[in-house]
Amino acid sequence: MVTAGERTQIEAQLVASFRLSPAGARAWVDTSLRNGSYFGRKDGEHVAASFATETLDLARGDDRRRAVLLQSHYVHPDYRGRGYGIQRGDIAALLARFHADVVVLSLYDDGLVPYWERCGFVVEQRAEVVGLPRCLERLRRSFHPVFTETYVAEKLHEAAAEGAAVVRADGIVAVRARGSSEVGELLVLDAVLAMAPPGAVAEMQVALRTIMSYPAAIGLFCSVDV
Repeated sequence: MVTAGERTQIEAQLVASFRLSPAGARAWVDTSLRNGSYFGRKDGEHVAASFATETLDLARGDDRRRAVLLQSHYVHPDYRGRGYGIQRGDIAALLARFHADVVVLSLYDDGLVPYWERCGFVVEQRAEVVGLPRCLERLRRSFHPVFTETYVAEKLHEAAAEGAAVVRADGIVAVRARGSSEVGELLVLDAVLAMAPPGAVAEMQVALRTIMSYPAAIGLFCSVDV
């Protein structure tokens, strides 16, 4: 249970850590509280570290895996290097708690890769910018997220709160952050329909972030910022 005071701190830290607007931070926390769980470590009344989780199914053909997403994972700058971060045992506990096969996270800073490798994660996908056709082909051959109508609605709510642009085409919802020329979140709802996007949509560039998984590489390709 997150108290009002804890929520205020978490929202302020999300603004500072991920450059969200206050409205975007509120929408992010709303989504996490509604669909997932918050875990954290405190120093007295101060939130030293905060970890938001959500479950999501992954698919590759008929093969399915249950994933726990680390939606946000950070230690407040004042507490870094003092043992407040996630430990390997915390990740194993998440797998057991949610009866999941894998824990997945995305990184805004590739300099954090060594830290997460020490926690047992492996790199599934490196940050890069790719054209939409290449993105869709890689997704087709890999494990990828399965999005429910509720998940899509939540993402669109967050996008609206941040003033992001949304493009819809057959089987695709693409979200482009305010002021960006690249798609930062590509939700593929129907992989068959998505494979033949109309001309203007096919020209879109998709900005991928580094995706990591635990306990081992599963061949994941994630075109959405998890």
